[in-house]
Amino acid sequence: MSKDTRGHKFNEHALEYHLRLRRVREHLESDITKALSADEAATIAGLSVNYFSTYFRSRVGLRFGEWQRMVRIESALRHLQTSDYPITRVAALVGYASLRSFERAFKQTTGTTPVEYRRLVLQR
Repeated sequence: MSKDTRGHKFNEHALEYHLRLRRVREHLESDITKALSADEAATIAGLSVNYFSTYFRSRVGLRFGEWQRMVRIESALRHLQTSDYPITRVAALVGYASLRSFERAFKQTTGTTPVEYRRLVLQR
């Protein structure tokens, strides 16, 4: 079990071990700029939408949307650490069309704003 950036436990190994979930992870990682709906993820996994939601949460420990947000924000963290891209560019690179939505998701996931996070990284 691992913890997400807010300390919630989840099973990251399930996304590798379970073939259906691995396909979903690989699809999301292949183009992180495109949000993946639960319907699309269920189709990729070869499951009904209702069962996919239950299956995903029971194996991973997070709801699909929570996991997807976490993956996108973790990618944003890497961009903020390793590039000097403007925040709006980072938001677009990880699939957020709206800066406001990105900032809200970032703060909800990390407890800080992208600007504050970058400032902290630069101070190190």
